[in-house]
Formats: sequence, C-alpha cells, structure tokens
Amino acid sequence: MDELNFFARDKRLPRDMTIKLREFFTQTQDARRQTRYDVLLGQMSQSLKADAALCWAKETLLKVSYLGGGDIENEFLAACALSLHTKLFCRSESIPIFNMVVIERGMAAKNGRVMTKGGTLGIDMIINSEFMQGHRDLDPAIGLTFVVQAATLDKEALDRLLRDFPVASRTITKSAFFFTFRRAIMLVAAAVRRDNGVNTMADALVAVRHDGLSKLAAIAEKRNQRMLINNVAALAERMEVIGEEATATRDRNRADVDKQISELRTHVDGQVAELSYKLDAVLAALRTTRPLPSHSAATLPALPCDAASSSEKSIVALHRTRSNTRSGEISRPPGRRHRHNRSQTSTAMTAAATPPAVAQHTTGHVANGQLVDGVNRASGGTQGVAAQPAPLAGGPLLATKLLTPSGQALEA
Repeated sequence: MDELNFFARDKRLPRDMTIKLREFFTQTQDARRQTRYDVLLGQMSQSLKADAALCWAKETLLKVSYLGGGDIENEFLAACALSLHTKLFCRSESIPIFNMVVIERGMAAKNGRVMTKGGTLGIDMIINSEFMQGHRDLDPAIGLTFVVQAATLDKEALDRLLRDFPVASRTITKSAFFFTFRRAIMLVAAAVRRDNGVNTMADALVAVRHDGLSKLAAIAEKRNQRMLINNVAALAERMEVIGEEATATRDRNRADVDKQISELRTHVDGQVAELSYKLDAVLAALRTTRPLPSHSAATLPALPCDAASSSEKSIVALHRTRSNTRSGEISRPPGRRHRHNRSQTSTAMTAAATPPAVAQHTTGHVANGQLVDGVNRASGGTQGVAAQPAPLAGGPLLATKLLTPSGQALEA
C-alpha cells in the first residue's frame, strides 16, 4: 500500500483515481496471497500438494452440479483444484463464460440472474457435440461489485484429467448428455415459436434435426478443412525437418569424404616419396659399381692353327704306330730310340685325348705348335688339365693320366 501511495504521488494522479486504486488493491489481497501460495505449493510433493489444494478448493468445486456427486474420486477433485486459475474482474467488466467459472468473491449478473459467491457460469462446456456447442449461450456476464474474483477451469484441462479417472468420466458424460438434450429441447421450442405454433412439436423436432444435420455437414467440412490444414502444416514442418537433416547428413558425409581423401593423398605421397628415395639409391649404387667381365666365347683365346694341325699329325702317327705294332712289322729300336719313341707316343696320345677347350686352358707355353717339356701349355692361360705319359700296361693299349687343376688324377 505504501508503494501504491508513492506511485500516486510520483505520477500526480487525481484523488478519485487514487481512491479507486486503493480500493482495488484492498479487495484483491486474497488473489495476491493466492499467487504467493502457488510458489509455496510448487515446493511440495505432488500428492501433498493435491491434498492441500483439495482442502481449500473442494468447497468451490462442489458448487458445480456434476462435480458434487458422491461417486467422483477425491484424486480427480484434487487434480481439478490444482488446475484452477484465479482471475479478477472490475465493476461492469465482461466476464467470458466459454470455460467454467465459479465466483469466489463479489457479484455478477447473467440474463437478469444475479450470482454471488459460489455461483457457476459456463458449466455446459462439457457438451461434446460440435453442433450443440454452436448453440451454447456464450453471452458474457457482467461484474456488479468493484472486484469480482472467480476461479476458472479450462475444457482442455478437464478433458485431459478425465482420461485417468473412469468414474468421473462416466459421471460427466451423463451430465454432458443431459445438457445436450436440454439444449435440443430449447431449439425445438424456439422453432415452434418461430412458426407461430403452426407446426407440431414433432415437425419442429424434424426441422431442428434437419437443420442440425445440415449444420453438422458444414461443421464436419470445416473440421476436415482444419484437419487438412493442420496435416499440411505438419507435413510441411516435417519436410523442413527432413530437409535440414538431409543437409546436415550431406555436409557430414562430405566432410568425412574430404577427410578420407586427404588421408589417402597423404599416404600415397608418402609411398611415392619412399619409392623415389629407394629408386635414387638403386641408381646411385649402379653408377658406383664396376661392370662385370663378359665370359663369352669370343673373349677366350683361340687355339692356333699350327697346334691343331700338330695334334692331328700326332693322332695319325699314333694310329700308324698301333697298326705296325699289331702287325709285327716294326721292331723295337735300341733303348735311346725307344725312349724317344715312347715320349713321342705319349705326347701324341695326350694331344689326341685332350679336348680343345682343355688344351686352351692349360698352363704353360705353346710356341709355333710345338710341345714344351712334354706338357701342352696355352699362351696366356691358367693352370688347367695336364697330361702325363704313363707306361703301357696289360698289352699293347696305351693309358693316359690326366691331372685336374687341384692336383687330382683322372684315369682315361
């Protein structure tokens, strides 16, 4: 109140306005306290809050005809008490009655009927027929006192609470049928009055029914249009959400693909760099390595023609000696000549038994195709196979002993 007085002085309000404000705040102290109580109720548990609300609101709810029956669950009444909203109206202010209104303080008037504390307005909101909803008396009430405090309950909140309480739902459904039937009788009576009593009650009922069916068709069409509009709006919203999700998914996939391509490019660059390094190392090694010697037949020293002809001559002489010896035409010469002949014979056999390749790789010297020291030596060669004369054994056949480079003897 002190704050209100300071506000009136600061804004230089007239005296009559200041008095009106003081009276309003005096009359609405209960409503302001109820607002503070709501904060206190919010700190309680759900069951405790429902019990406390039922204690002070049960008297208000029992003023409604279909909530005062003995079959209604107390839990339902407690839930209704928590769903009540307190509203304030000034004198001559219109009070809408689309929802249920219970007057808690002050007086209001509706259709010449004065209602005081506990009076109810708009209790026929429970009618479910859309046709009869259009015939409800929705003319607002008028506040008679300076302040009218009323508790209101929305139809949507009541319908939501009835889903969990079957007994209360059955009771309120019966009351809704009663209000619907009473409204239909009032429509029939209005139709009879409109025709000045020419038609009977049955004719008036048929006319009301026909009128109601035609209006129901229009109402159903409007309802379908509203449903279609709502469905289209929901579909458009859903398509927008799907589009946003698709865009987000596309961006995410693109980012993942770019990341994978970057990783693959980095990996490939690393592999290429490693292969380039290895190839450079191989090329460097090939540049620093000396070329290997070629061992083709062209690089081997050739056997002189004189040596070949000498070997052929030795073989011919050997065949002649064997023939003469077998036939007994040639007699052994003296010892000196015998040694000379045996040496020549061994040399000839050695030359005949040694292949050309061996003759070319033997160690020694060959000069003008002549035999030096009884061993065939090739010019510029290495230690190879040497043929040494062997004494005749076991008859007239001659034997030759071959030596390998390691010194081992081969019998031929």
